[in-house]
Amino acid sequence: MRVRRGWKRLAPMLKLSATDKTPTALASLSNTDKEPIKPRVLVPALKVTHDEYGVIARATCLPGVGLEQFQKTAPHLADAWRCKRVALTQDKPGQVVIRGVRHDPQKFTTEHRPTGEVPDEIARWDLGSDEYAQPVSIDLTQVPGVTVASLPGSGKTWHINRLIYD
Repeated sequence: MRVRRGWKRLAPMLKLSATDKTPTALASLSNTDKEPIKPRVLVPALKVTHDEYGVIARATCLPGVGLEQFQKTAPHLADAWRCKRVALTQDKPGQVVIRGVRHDPQKFTTEHRPTGEVPDEIARWDLGSDEYAQPVSIDLTQVPGVTVASLPGSGKTWHINRLIYD
């Protein structure tokens, strides 16, 4: 709620807004005193949802305000939203997804219980979740071999056992 409420004020401070100097038709018609019409400040629309680890915000892009400008302000967004880190990706053209993490999802233990059901795709291996609590999987279609390597105690055997159980 705090993220959504403070967005209209925060976006211009971080230069995530655009100035439209062209007056609208209604503003032109209603201007009877012939004074210059003030330019409009456009702020990207923001839809915010939350989950157990932080916030997921979807912002629309404006002319001159795109993924690159959002990425430059990521540390400031993390500070303003009280998040440990913020990641930005482009969901589709004209839309940016901002993922703010307040509680690190990799610090919590996870449980995996095999269901015994045949998976939809036999060659897809679900690895778990990443540092932003998004599901991670790899496709092993047309892959002749796989190497699993890491430091001792990091979960290699657990992942191989999970593949066999699934």
